[in-house]
Order: sequence, then C-alpha cells, then structure tokens
Amino acid sequence: MDGKQPPTNITIRIPAEIAEHLRRLAREHDRSLNGEIVRALREYTEKHKGENEK
Repeated sequence: MDGKQPPTNITIRIPAEIAEHLRRLAREHDRSLNGEIVRALREYTEKHKGENEK
C-alpha cells in the first residue's frame, strides 16, 4: 500500500474463473493475491482517471 492512509477492508464476490486467473498472476508476479488485486485496481483507476470529473 502507499502508506499514506490506513487500508480499507472490502468484501467482494467475483466469478471463480477470475479468482483463479488472479491467483495464477499473483504467483507469476511473486505477489500475494491481495497485492495482485491492488495492482490491477490501481492500473484500472489510473487508466480511467478524470473520466467522471466535470
């Protein structure tokens, strides 16, 4: 995490095939599953930054 704010716990439900794919990616990238999900969400949010700003 970035160390600026305490982490927020969120519970989500995702399809089993996506979860398995994330687990494989995490192993390949030598990360925890949580770390892989955070990385994916960071990439997604960076890509879509500014879309909802008026």
